[in-house]
Amino acid sequence: MKIIVVGACGRMGRMVIQAAEEAGHVVVGGLERPDHSMCNTYITSHHEKIIPIRSFISDIPEKPDVVIDFSTPDGTATAVKECETHSIPLVTGTTGLGEDVFRLIEALSQKVPVVQSPNMSPGVNMLFAVAKIIASALGPEFDIEIAEIHHRNKVDAPSGTALKLLDVLAQARGMTVQSSGMFGRSGRTGPRPQNQIGVMALRGGDVVGDHTVYFLGPDERLEITHRAHSRMVFARGAVKGAEWVQGREPGIYSMVDVLGISIHGDTR
Repeated sequence: MKIIVVGACGRMGRMVIQAAEEAGHVVVGGLERPDHSMCNTYITSHHEKIIPIRSFISDIPEKPDVVIDFSTPDGTATAVKECETHSIPLVTGTTGLGEDVFRLIEALSQKVPVVQSPNMSPGVNMLFAVAKIIASALGPEFDIEIAEIHHRNKVDAPSGTALKLLDVLAQARGMTVQSSGMFGRSGRTGPRPQNQIGVMALRGGDVVGDHTVYFLGPDERLEITHRAHSRMVFARGAVKGAEWVQGREPGIYSMVDVLGISIHGDTR
């Protein structure tokens, strides 16, 4: 499989290149914005392959089978437009996307398959599925809270994974994100409403990503936690998604589809 990596010069981009090569695939190029210091140069891959860095797919000699994006919301928007122009499937794990980018992804998905997930980790996607089952089984007498921790340099909060957890849990309780989500608390807040799901974002150090869901009931509580030890888990998950998306019908898919896990609702 031939792959182009968006944000190839960044830390996650280089990990995707490494994961792709370890899986036996070929990275034929990387995309960076036109004013990037590495644009129109080359980088050397983990396996000593020379990879051209360009701004447009048309400037890369070999056409890819898929594009993998771990960049920024602006980088994702550019990647979506390039994939639409060249009819190439996209796998994207970029978080902090706005509705404008989601609309671009939805338009692209009418033409080619897209795997879009806020977290490419198999374990986190199992967390989504298990948390939904628990929320449905325990019922409203158990309050739900979400806490996430990430490194000091993460620019968006809460994390995309925490927002996805909120979405999944709200659906399990027959609520919406808008009506149930509480993002932090301060001051005299009064008693906690039963139909509320709290989301707390902690930042510091070099934490790759921790997510915990608390189910707090009468006389007991249940906590389920996922901790990412290395960002390579996201890179390998993205490569798995790129393998899975080959030959799929146009549409928006998520890592739960890639892994064959059954949960329903918005994959954002």
